[in-house]
Amino acid sequence: MINGAGSKCLTGIRKAVVLKAKLGILFLPVLAVASTWFAGVLINDAQASLLGKKQTPQNAIVAELSGFEPDATVNYKIIGAKDTPVLQSIQTDETGALSISLPSYSTDEGSEIVYDFSINESAGTLSLLMRYNMGTGALSVNGSAADPFTDIEIKTQNGQIQTRTDWAGLFEETGISFNREEKEQQAVQVAFYSRDIATDARSYASPAIIKVLTAPNGGGPTSANVNVWNEANCAPWQLSTCNGGRINAQNNNLVRNYVYALMMMTEQLSAVAMQQIEIIGTFLDAKEQMETQRLHQKLKAQAVKDYHPSEQMCRVGSYMRSVAAQEGKVRHDQQVLNDILLEKMLNRKNTGNAYGPKDDFDNRLQQYKTTYCDPKDNNAGLDILCTHAGGVGAADKSRVNKDIDFARSVNYPYTINVNFTDTTLTNDEADIIALGRNLYWDNSFTQMRSEQAKDNAKDYMRARHLMALNNLAINSFTKQVAMKAAAPAPAPGKTPGWAYMKTMLRELGVTNTTMGMADVDIENMIGERPSYHAQMDILTNKIYQNPDFYTNLYDKPVNVERTSAALDAIALMQMRDHYEASLRHEMLMSGLVEAELINDVEILRGQMLDVK
Repeated sequence: MINGAGSKCLTGIRKAVVLKAKLGILFLPVLAVASTWFAGVLINDAQASLLGKKQTPQNAIVAELSGFEPDATVNYKIIGAKDTPVLQSIQTDETGALSISLPSYSTDEGSEIVYDFSINESAGTLSLLMRYNMGTGALSVNGSAADPFTDIEIKTQNGQIQTRTDWAGLFEETGISFNREEKEQQAVQVAFYSRDIATDARSYASPAIIKVLTAPNGGGPTSANVNVWNEANCAPWQLSTCNGGRINAQNNNLVRNYVYALMMMTEQLSAVAMQQIEIIGTFLDAKEQMETQRLHQKLKAQAVKDYHPSEQMCRVGSYMRSVAAQEGKVRHDQQVLNDILLEKMLNRKNTGNAYGPKDDFDNRLQQYKTTYCDPKDNNAGLDILCTHAGGVGAADKSRVNKDIDFARSVNYPYTINVNFTDTTLTNDEADIIALGRNLYWDNSFTQMRSEQAKDNAKDYMRARHLMALNNLAINSFTKQVAMKAAAPAPAPGKTPGWAYMKTMLRELGVTNTTMGMADVDIENMIGERPSYHAQMDILTNKIYQNPDFYTNLYDKPVNVERTSAALDAIALMQMRDHYEASLRHEMLMSGLVEAELINDVEILRGQMLDVK
């Protein structure tokens, strides 16, 4: 029997269809919002069914609808074998309920009965079509729902099927079967689950249900504790004919006041609980969203902080732009100057001492008179010596004694105007060569003929040995000169690194703009094209004299690290220069030791020859 108060009420179901049958002969389709499995009415074997093998015309079919919208239009069609189809259109009452009495049907083995319901509500139309084969016991269900992707549950005593409507709201299930030999009542339930949990709680009505019931003489299912029949077998849908409607009214009040109230309470509690869970989920989503946004903003700020270079780092990098090119020029200038001085020692052809010391002396004396002589030297007693066709003493007073003055010629200037890689001879180049001759090879060897070299080979080798030792000292001299050689002219459209160095010196106040002579002091200090020595002095000394260097260190940590890396590169370059200077110092020391031991070696060699 049907127990409305004790049945399990599943919330969130929009409509359901329940089909019940007894012994595979009778089936009952029910469309309901609440997924409620109703216990069937056991009908004894003497009660012949509408769809059974036994034909009992007295049987009545009753369709009961409840829980729909008031005045909803219900179109139904029932087609049985050999009988006239029943087609009817009717509306639900003000409570959304409807009771339909249908005529009896007689069916044969193997025939098919079709139930077709269409309920039109404001939310849409729900259609259900069920086909039952009396011979095989197979049942097929198809139809459409108002909403697409509506979950559907089809339940029988053999199990249940879970499906859903497609994007158009359509569905179809076949292959549902009943055991024809089963003696107990059988039923099938088709439930449509709504996506809105609070749908059934919007109106004070029972879940939307369609029942098709059969019993002899118009009888129907019993419902203990809810719809209690009277002794005259009053059916709950017989509102106006059964005992004056008294018992049915009592039962109706019980359902309205308790069953519906409990169902509504359950639905509302479930809906409120789901709404509370929803807001908690919203809070969690908002928390994750805000944390993600904060993380993105943090990473963005970190990226801006890390990848925004500082001005100081760019300055240091710009200063170093031309150092590498100038270092290459240093090697070339050193090699050429070394070859020039070596030619003087070797009496190379087309040099001033090619024919021996006499010609070399005359040439150097003439150069001294016209270029380096100061008549005031030697207590102003050099007038006669320094007299030449152009006058007395050096024509350019700034070059006086530069052939012997190491400080003015090499040591003091940051930049010397020398470039031994071209064919133009500058005054500084001539002064450097003359200074090198006076420092390291002031007197040339006498010219030696071939036969003299053959007879005096030992003396010739001793002379070569002396030249080699002397060249060790010349190597350090030429290296210092080359490091102070002027930088090459920049390529058109290119800004060399020393141009930025001059800008830094202007910031330090080293400038002279009087009479339009801008940068005169800077060029007098480091030269028009600063040498390798001048550029390294600025990189390792002058930049630290600028207060802005230290205030610019108050920067992003990454930029401070970048600046530190650039300064480390400069330190490595300076350490390389120190290493090369140490090598030259080591060679000079070895040459000095060898020169000091020459006399002892000669004495020891003579003693060894005497012993033999």
